[in-house]
Amino acid sequence: MSQEFDILNGTDEFPYPTSIIQTDFKNFDSDSHEIDLFLYKNYRFSSIDSIIKELTELSTNLNQNLLDLVNDDYHDFIDLGKSINDGLDLINAIVEDLKNFEIELVNYYKKFSDLDNRLYQILQNRKFLNNLKTCIKLNLILHDQITEFDNCMNNQIQEENNIQGLNQLKTLTSLYLSINNIEFS
Repeated sequence: MSQEFDILNGTDEFPYPTSIIQTDFKNFDSDSHEIDLFLYKNYRFSSIDSIIKELTELSTNLNQNLLDLVNDDYHDFIDLGKSINDGLDLINAIVEDLKNFEIELVNYYKKFSDLDNRLYQILQNRKFLNNLKTCIKLNLILHDQITEFDNCMNNQIQEENNIQGLNQLKTLTSLYLSINNIEFS
């Protein structure tokens, strides 16, 4: 009701009674002391029986609406709970799989680390063996050259021919230089 009526100052016209509807309470403050003033302002020309009947119907409708909302939302809530439980089961399964995968990764890392260490040792041994092989070859060459040097020295003493002696001297010089150039690593 947009107009305010006052019986005492004579501005009131007798209005037709209006029904109480749910939207009338939207702007109503929830203070329980103001309900009398609210009903007086808006529904003073309605009979008490009709106000009681309309408020009872409104309360019943509101309760039914609330019950319908709760039931609808309850089913949605139950479905949400089920989906959350399914999601939690899925998350737990994934977490378990990830833990197992992490354990497998750690095991593979250990295996690869052990393999890497063994390969490093094998390569170090191979390098050592290659160096040893090179030293042995150089020792064999040195042995052959020293043997040849010794033979040349023995032949030099036995032969008196100067030309052959000159060739023997050249060979001895060559062997001496070769022996000095061999380096052991």
